[in-house]
Amino acid sequence: MRHPSQNGNVLFIILIGIVLFAGLMYAFTESSQNSFSNLDREQAQIVATDILNYGQKVESGVQRLLAKGCSELDISFENSLSTTDYTNVNSVPGEYNCHVFRPEGAGLTYIKPPQGANNSSEWVFNAGNKISGIGDTDLLDFTLILREVNENVCNAINLISGVTSSLSDEIPRDGAWYNRTPFDGDFPASINSIGMGSVTGATSVCFESQNHGGYHFYHVLIAR
Repeated sequence: MRHPSQNGNVLFIILIGIVLFAGLMYAFTESSQNSFSNLDREQAQIVATDILNYGQKVESGVQRLLAKGCSELDISFENSLSTTDYTNVNSVPGEYNCHVFRPEGAGLTYIKPPQGANNSSEWVFNAGNKISGIGDTDLLDFTLILREVNENVCNAINLISGVTSSLSDEIPRDGAWYNRTPFDGDFPASINSIGMGSVTGATSVCFESQNHGGYHFYHVLIAR
């Protein structure tokens, strides 16, 4: 038979475990938030370069698929690492010739956004927006999107991509409600747009979204 003192000891150990677990979770949360908000300018430029390089790699992969005969609607961003389901409704089961992240397709590897780049949300492979100054005004463009970008990273992206000439320049602002729906082989019925007034025709931009809030990045994969 277990004595009351033994029961009390077990309860005490359980309570200590709960407190320690809560402390670890708090420390992890604080660490994640600090990595997002406390990047200095040099770190931000490294992260910005990684983001832009990845955008260019994905663009090159998509263009290779088009060059070998894949239609725009057949392009699939399905992968086993992101939590988003990118299954293309037009894909034939077992055939991966038009998959960006398959050896049979473009052969790219899905890489998560760099640590500290944003609020830890994933890339969005999208075909629901018309980018100002690019392609036909009636056709939606394919883009790689990153949401809730760190402000220092956002400034560095625009400087490296030539959108601004200084890290202190104002971040372009977009007033439209832009589309962030993952591409699944179908285009949305309505045309959303991303346009920042003086910034037109840019293929890589980090901008402030007045409607969504925060800073957001896009890189054009297919200008239509």
